[in-house]
Amino acid sequence: MASMNRDDVAQAAQVVTPDTPNLHRIAHVVERLADWAGRNSDGWSYWRAPSAAADKACTILEDAGLARWNPYAPDDDCTSQAATRALSPVKALCTRLIARGVLTKDQRDWLIDGAWTACPAGADTPPLTP
Repeated sequence: MASMNRDDVAQAAQVVTPDTPNLHRIAHVVERLADWAGRNSDGWSYWRAPSAAADKACTILEDAGLARWNPYAPDDDCTSQAATRALSPVKALCTRLIARGVLTKDQRDWLIDGAWTACPAGADTPPLTP
């Protein structure tokens, strides 16, 4: 299992650039998921479901050298197929959380795509709970 803590996730999202679009997307999805988990539980490191869902994504980020406070952006991107495979457990988690009423579809869209259509003007994050 990948062992990226909240700081590693934030660092990866800060360092990765749009020049590597697949890594960029993975890093920001994991960052939003960790942020959401932290705001809706005891934290990213204590709620196993979100961190386990992001395990493949974190492994890709670690393999690209985006963990442990590496200040340099990677030169090589992962494939779009690898990104899709890495993010599919996150999407599956979101589907389960929607079915349980823990997450709304708008929150899922924000977690996966960064789009928050129901967001008031000027706000950049969704409400903490559905």
